[in-house]
Amino acid sequence: GEQAAGSSVRATAAKLVTVMLGASVLGYPLLFSRTGLLMGSLLLLFSCGLSLYLCGLLGDAIGQVQQRLRHNLFTLDEMALECFGARGQSWVRYLVRTFFVAKTCLYLLLIGQNLTYLLPFWPYRAWVLLVTGLMLPVAFVRDLSMLEQMSCVGVVASELYGVCIV
Repeated sequence: GEQAAGSSVRATAAKLVTVMLGASVLGYPLLFSRTGLLMGSLLLLFSCGLSLYLCGLLGDAIGQVQQRLRHNLFTLDEMALECFGARGQSWVRYLVRTFFVAKTCLYLLLIGQNLTYLLPFWPYRAWVLLVTGLMLPVAFVRDLSMLEQMSCVGVVASELYGVCIV
C-alpha cells in the first residue's frame, strides 16, 4: 500500500519520547514522597511493565489485522474500523479524542501549578489562563510541521525535568 503523508520516523520518535517523559516526570517527586522510595520504585516498575505489555498487545493486534488484510494500517481509525466496524470506529474516535482533550487539560493545569511555584507573583488560575491562551492557537493550526521542528525542545525539556528532580 501507499504510505500516508505524515511525520518522519525521527520526528515521531522525538514526539513519543516527549510525550512519555514529559509531564509525567513532574509527578515523580510527589509519588516518591507519598509512597517512599521502595514502594514508589515498585509502582514505577509495575507501570513500565504494564505499558510494555499493553504496547506489545497492540502491536500484535495491528500485525494480525495487517496480515489478514495484506496491507499496512496507518491510523487508529483504520484499525478500529477493521476490528469493530463503523459504529466501533466512531466510539474509538470519541474515546481517543476525549482522552487527548483530558490529558491536554491536565497538562495545562500542571504547567500552571509549576509556574505558580516557580514564579509566585501571579495566582495559579492566572497562570493556567495565560498558558491556555498561549496554547489555544495551536489547536487550530492545520499544518503541524512547524511544531515537528520544535520537538527537540520538548526532548531537552524532558531531560531538564529529570535533572531538576534529581
